[in-house]
Amino acid sequence: VGGWREIDARDTLRLARAGAGAPRLGGLAVLGRRSWDQAAGIRIEFLDLDPARFTALLPGGDAHELAAWLIRCYLQQDLDVQFLLQPGSPRAACT
Repeated sequence: VGGWREIDARDTLRLARAGAGAPRLGGLAVLGRRSWDQAAGIRIEFLDLDPARFTALLPGGDAHELAAWLIRCYLQQDLDVQFLLQPGSPRAACT
């Protein structure tokens, strides 16, 4: 999942006269205060959830904090994480 990343003020450059060692746009220098990072995050899809599991995975639900903690421990890097929760279709009862 892509996203915008802010460029830290310490990492900004000033325009200078052309010469050896001067940064060039498109190399290590970019124009602006933020840049697009195509690998800024991930999306985790929880599909076909029964109503109880769906509710438990919502923020504030019983399973939400555990799921977030497991993902943070596994990734061990700064990524944006999106949860996509999709409830399952109601089951038809045959009588």
